[in-house]
Amino acid sequence: LKLKLAEVNEHLSDGKEFLCGDSMSLLDCRLIPQLYHLQTGIEGFKEGVPDIATDYPHISAYYERMTARPSFQATTYPKEAILWVWGNARK
Repeated sequence: LKLKLAEVNEHLSDGKEFLCGDSMSLLDCRLIPQLYHLQTGIEGFKEGVPDIATDYPHISAYYERMTARPSFQATTYPKEAILWVWGNARK
């Protein structure tokens, strides 16, 4: 996981707003919910390790931009729901 996060972080270091350039693509629509679940799980079950903001700053900036979008806000599950599902799946 850390290797793939490092690869994505490097890819995002080019300063582009989205994964594939200057406009949102299906890849962004696919990745950002996965990052949201990952970040939620890290916060809920892994005591903040790895620290995405510190260890992968380009992913962190991308994550903040994308999760602030009204389209993401309107369609996402609350973190509590994700933690409940993952918590019960882990039993």
